[in-house]
Amino acid sequence: MNNLPLKIALAAVQLISLLAVFLLAISQERKRRSGLPLILTPMIVITAAIGISSVAALSMDDYQYVEYSKLWFFQILGLMLGLLFSNTVLGRPSLDGSSPSRQIVLSRTLMSQLATCLFVAGFLSAVAFFAWKGIPLLRGNVEQGRVDLASPGTGYLRLMAYLTIPPALLSFALTPRRAKFLIALSLIIVLLLADRSPLMYLFIPLVFVSISRKVNIKFKFKRPGSLRPIVMGILIISIVVAVGTYRIFSQAEYLKFPEYSAAIQNRDVAAIALLSFEHYANVVANNAVLTKSLVDNGTIDFKYGASYLALFAPVLPGQHLTLDREIRLGSGKSFVGGGIPPTLMGEGYANFGYAGTVLECGFVVFLLEYWYRIVMSTYKGADRTLSAVVNAIYGYMVCWVCMSQVGGLEGASTFPFAGAVTLLIIWGLSAKGEYSRAPW
Repeated sequence: MNNLPLKIALAAVQLISLLAVFLLAISQERKRRSGLPLILTPMIVITAAIGISSVAALSMDDYQYVEYSKLWFFQILGLMLGLLFSNTVLGRPSLDGSSPSRQIVLSRTLMSQLATCLFVAGFLSAVAFFAWKGIPLLRGNVEQGRVDLASPGTGYLRLMAYLTIPPALLSFALTPRRAKFLIALSLIIVLLLADRSPLMYLFIPLVFVSISRKVNIKFKFKRPGSLRPIVMGILIISIVVAVGTYRIFSQAEYLKFPEYSAAIQNRDVAAIALLSFEHYANVVANNAVLTKSLVDNGTIDFKYGASYLALFAPVLPGQHLTLDREIRLGSGKSFVGGGIPPTLMGEGYANFGYAGTVLECGFVVFLLEYWYRIVMSTYKGADRTLSAVVNAIYGYMVCWVCMSQVGGLEGASTFPFAGAVTLLIIWGLSAKGEYSRAPW
């Protein structure tokens, strides 16, 4: 059956839908004042993340594209319902960013103490992990080696090592000069663990904090500091690409893949970086369809929310595979590394079918809307430290939402979810006021 005409029609509808949502987002976000650039506002962030994968999906074959489009439209439905739900539950936000009726009171001392205790626990866990299993970055086969070292009973030690990131971010927001050492130490730990994605959760919130610290009393960016977020963005991309490229060059198995072999043999770093970017752009559509097909043919049972408990799997009786590893086993695919990320659409579908896809996308919209409104309520206040803390948390949530397009909320890694829970707990204990606690 020739699905090409249908594919063209679906692609056109997707393009028009995305354009309409994007214009709606710009219309809404440009009226709201938060001190952040338009590109970092909730609806723009989510629309851009969906748009990148939508363009990459055009390379799929006709049948797969039709299956992908089904998930895509339910994702857009979730986006719109999430926005409607946010406005209903949270109320329509004031456009000028005026403060809510009750001010947020932040206990800096308590937050600093909680952050310090968690960081120390994470640092000691990292030391224990390296002493027990070795340093993944120093292994000859970094890509597979980091997975092998993480498998046998070291889950919580490794997770706690990654959890040096949230307290380092909060400490930096509270006292930037004194906390630079914690940021550097957290960076070193993540680099030694040879993982790329946690670097995003460290650096992206720092950009948000940097922006909030550079807003002067007239709430406009100081010209000398306006280039700082751009420079930091370039630095983030460079470090992440460097770690990813090193992982590929260190793994001999990549020579078996035609698309990588020539570039590796020629030591073409730029080509490797481009191939990696293309791979991650295509992964969303391909993995979403793969996850759906495995559920539809009965290879994977509906999880009904069980996949969201991956954080607690190591302490549950019996053997429990995370969703990404279950997808890899079910698909029979062989490649270097860990499991196959289910994507946000696929993870939702694996739990509750199309309703799960709608719910997950609606949740990420509500999550960003909630924290963005706190950003709006604090950016005009005199308390720049409070604004920096809120921006750090919002920046982390932005990163989680963007990365969830590939990995899902918890389908490929427990760290982003654990980090978000950690930030919410510390915030809930340290802040009092109308927006001090998440409504859930």
